[in-house]
Amino acid sequence: MGPISLLKRILYYVALVCLTLFGLQFEAFFVECENITSFLICVFLIPHYIFGLIFLKTKWILQLTIPLITTLISVGLMWLGMKIHDFYTIWYVGWEVYLIIFLSIVAVWEIAYQILKVKSKKED
Repeated sequence: MGPISLLKRILYYVALVCLTLFGLQFEAFFVECENITSFLICVFLIPHYIFGLIFLKTKWILQLTIPLITTLISVGLMWLGMKIHDFYTIWYVGWEVYLIIFLSIVAVWEIAYQILKVKSKKED
């Protein structure tokens, strides 16, 4: 994976947040709200896979595994944040929690990008 400029990465991450927000809206209006599985699929898994296909310029096996790993880490960070703040549902929290969720998603993807960049430099 070659280097990507900071501005281009920021634009990619803004697109990821928009995909996540779209997934959140889709889940809120078209899918059963009491089902946590549909929430995780619509808000985390599908946007991460779409983003991974666009953002990652690596082997196809990495394009399939890295979004799954980032999804699991992001869900874990969301779960941890909800446990720390003792929230039972994500719908009745303030904007700060959404900001924390989005920043954690972006941080996970940036760490994955940095690891892939270092790995590709070692292979050269």
